[in-house]
Amino acid sequence: MENSQFVFHLDRLILESLVEKQGSTYTLTAKGKEYANKMDEEKNEVVFQAKVTAVICAIRQRGKQRDFLIYKRLKNPFYGCVGFPTEKVKWSESVAEAATRGLKEETGLVGKPQLLAIRHYRVLTLNKKLVEDKIMHAFIFVNPTGKLEGNVEGEFTWVRESNLKTFVNLPLEEFWEFYGAFKAFGKSGITFKELAVITDKF
Repeated sequence: MENSQFVFHLDRLILESLVEKQGSTYTLTAKGKEYANKMDEEKNEVVFQAKVTAVICAIRQRGKQRDFLIYKRLKNPFYGCVGFPTEKVKWSESVAEAATRGLKEETGLVGKPQLLAIRHYRVLTLNKKLVEDKIMHAFIFVNPTGKLEGNVEGEFTWVRESNLKTFVNLPLEEFWEFYGAFKAFGKSGITFKELAVITDKF
């Protein structure tokens, strides 16, 4: 690489806060180290990694009856699908914090999270193209408090457990898996599975 070209790229790295000059030495910044940590050195490209999400399983106990907080998704992908709401985990945030924040921001409710299950989902289209790779942590919220509110991204409804099969007529791909984990929770405790799902809903 010619010297002028090298200097151009070095200046750009400094401008992007990936490299900093300390005396006569150039070093990677914390941001630069994190970027380098995501690189595949053999292919010389940034590696895609699975996204981490929290699944919010809110339950309202009414004597012997039990209601589940179900939402209808009003954004793509999976527009119109029904199931448990999810929340992406933000940088530096714990998964439990993301679940608690998501419950409050999406519904206006407040509750204490309890880890239920972990699932690694690879979602593929009908022609086997990978479109999602996600690690999902499901949390139970028993009897959350507050006034239930909706938003432009989803409609929320308390649904009696006996009515779930009728109400969840276009389920999010992971819904019945997490519902089954909830039903088995008392016997099996926290469970982990890796699953591949083929869907035409994406």
